[in-house]
Amino acid sequence: MQTRRREARRHRREGEAVARIHPDDYARLTQELANAIDPTQHPEDDDFETEGRIVAPDGSHRWILARSRQFFAGSGTERRLTRVLSTIQDMTDRKRAADEMLDRERRLQLALELGQLGTFTYYPSDDRIEWGPRARGMSGVPEAVTTFEGFIERLHPDDQDRVRTEVIESLDPARDGGFFEGEYRIVLHSGESRWLHQRVAVHEQFGVTAGTMRTLQP
Repeated sequence: MQTRRREARRHRREGEAVARIHPDDYARLTQELANAIDPTQHPEDDDFETEGRIVAPDGSHRWILARSRQFFAGSGTERRLTRVLSTIQDMTDRKRAADEMLDRERRLQLALELGQLGTFTYYPSDDRIEWGPRARGMSGVPEAVTTFEGFIERLHPDDQDRVRTEVIESLDPARDGGFFEGEYRIVLHSGESRWLHQRVAVHEQFGVTAGTMRTLQP
């Protein structure tokens, strides 16, 4: 009698949980849940993880991450689900933050495209430059060039000492970060020189220098 009551309460709770699934996620989640507890699909105890939206009692939508471990017993037609251990984590704030970050990245990319700007990041601690695709195209720098001196060597000889000095001074810890900008010529593979303008932000806290560049002539 008590066993039947416990089963009845469990089914009622499960029904209430399923009823709260967001309509757009309902078909997917109910199918995933059905597969997770189907004894015929799991020859051994198994883990399950999924995420989706539920409708809270106040009508708001919440993102949840559900994890569980299913325990089975028996074999063949006698195989059955015996126990489920599960956790549910509210992922709403994390999802919202991720969506906002993605939106900012899209806006940034749009701004870069409209301004015809390329981007790069320099990590002084290990003397490494990461070039964005547009910046690499503007500068004509080969993929093999990833160091500061490698970049300096690509500049017009008359600009090398000046740019080297400007960059070294900008990285002086006494400056405590800040911005600097300048213009220089870079020598392309064809031997032609191209004028570039760059604006750079130095982030001492994070140990990186990030900047944008644009061409001053085709």
